[in-house]
Amino acid sequence: MKTEQPLHVATPVRQSLALTKVAGTSIYLKLDSSQPTGSFKIRGIGHLCKTGLNESIEYGQQLVANNPGWIFVSPFDDPLICVATTLGLVRVSAQTMKLVDEHTVFSEVVTDQEAVRAVECFVDDEKILVEPACGAALAAVYSDIIKRLQAEGKLARHLGPVVVVVCGGNNISMEQLQRLKKQLGMI
Repeated sequence: MKTEQPLHVATPVRQSLALTKVAGTSIYLKLDSSQPTGSFKIRGIGHLCKTGLNESIEYGQQLVANNPGWIFVSPFDDPLICVATTLGLVRVSAQTMKLVDEHTVFSEVVTDQEAVRAVECFVDDEKILVEPACGAALAAVYSDIIKRLQAEGKLARHLGPVVVVVCGGNNISMEQLQRLKKQLGMI
């Protein structure tokens, strides 16, 4: 009898002393970049294989085994024009809208330069290289967005722990990071 196993692995959550120092509040990292694929997306792909394509994970595994190329299940409707190429969408999922109704949400936009700068700071601080899409989340710390929201009274001055999802991505190298910096006029 086969046991069904997910495609993803449990990933650690750990405190980042470097980001805690920058933010002035406890910052924890959910290291989904530790997934076998280097990205959190394997969770959604596994779920799709389990529930959307067939009632068993074996079907999804068979698709991967029989396909000489990559299987890509995009969570977004349209391509982007910014360097954070795995961000952006035309519509928000029903589950996201449900959570917005249940929690206070602040929508913040970061520039490509802020996202790339956050990637560079993160690799220096944590020795983990991530894509600019992940840098956009990290920019909440490195670009002082959390501090600004506190100063504006939108967030409490004394926050509890903040968790940043390090979504990862495997489409980045130090050489690509340098090219992005040059493309964005950062060097």
